Amino acid sequence: MSRKKSPKQFERIIGDKSTLQLAASRIQPDFTWKDLYIATGQAHVALVERQLSKLPANHVIGEPEMRDVGPAVGLMAGILTREAPTEPMVYFGVIIW
Repeated sequence: MSRKKSPKQFERIIGDKSTLQLAASRIQPDFTWKDLYIATGQAHVALVERQLSKLPANHVIGEPEMRDVGPAVGLMAGILTREAPTEPMVYFGVIIW
């Protein structure tokens, strides 16, 4: 099911929601939509926005270059430090139950 244009986190594997949607729903209500940021490849920004329509549009960050997890976390840390310098940050890499 997983393809380059639609990786497995965007596919409906269990039920009628994608793995991304299931992961986002699991952290609710502990975190609100305004507390959630998603980093993804530039090619998948629109897909994330469609699947998580309650997420503020500026909370979906398209990585300028796909360079694995470390640079993506660094990019998000920089953005979140600018947006909310006193707030803690939690990184959920791969959330599959």
